[in-house]
Amino acid sequence: MTPYRAEPADLDRLLHDWQSRFTGGRSPSTVSLALLDWAAHAANAPFQTAAVGRSALAQWQRLLFAAFGSNPAITPWAREPYATITKAVLLGEEWWEEVVNSPRGVSAPDRKMVTFTVRQALDMLSPSNVPWLNPQVIDATRASGGENLVAGLD
Repeated sequence: MTPYRAEPADLDRLLHDWQSRFTGGRSPSTVSLALLDWAAHAANAPFQTAAVGRSALAQWQRLLFAAFGSNPAITPWAREPYATITKAVLLGEEWWEEVVNSPRGVSAPDRKMVTFTVRQALDMLSPSNVPWLNPQVIDATRASGGENLVAGLD
């Protein structure tokens, strides 16, 4: 019996399947052109970029206030440090939404693609999607002695 040998076309298909998770099924070149359209308009709007920078400082201030107990943001976990990490992610997502929508002149389809792509990247960093930042996964791992992680590999 001969072992299965993956053909280049099979490997390309697997790569394209993986890429489509991040591009909403669109070609990476299409997404790249949308990002380029957005970046060109952002680069040509230095005063809007400065305003977004000021907004970033305001978000950091909101995070500091939330971390020290005043003006709390909505968060699914009340335990620290997870609550502060979640607040940081939520405030970061809010700020990135402003960044993506700030430059004028970007075509609507390109803006939608950039918004989707940035959102996918941010969702990958969300504490609920990162096992070592998710208190529910950490608690289950402690309780099962790591069996939950082994079972998840199957």
